Amino acid sequence: MSRLVTALWRGEVPLWKTFWEYAVVYGFFVNTVATIVSLMLFSADEALWGLIVHFLPTPYNVLMLTAVWRAAGKYSGRTEWATAARIAAVIVFPIAIVA
Repeated sequence: MSRLVTALWRGEVPLWKTFWEYAVVYGFFVNTVATIVSLMLFSADEALWGLIVHFLPTPYNVLMLTAVWRAAGKYSGRTEWATAARIAAVIVFPIAIVA
């Protein structure tokens, strides 16, 4: 697992895999679960735990932003795809933190 995290951090995983598999699919799952659980905690008057759970995915989201950015920098295909991936990552990052 640490090898994968290191490879993602360094941008060594191909852009398509970093973006679609790790950032989009797994990121959607991680953030959705955290949001649902935190809302359940807030509704149970457990605000502190709700905040903690809400922000638990933040390190993953930082990793994905960095991984997509660096993988895009190493992408050898059309520059439009690398630029689009970087723009999407930058737009989605704050949304994932707030939502």
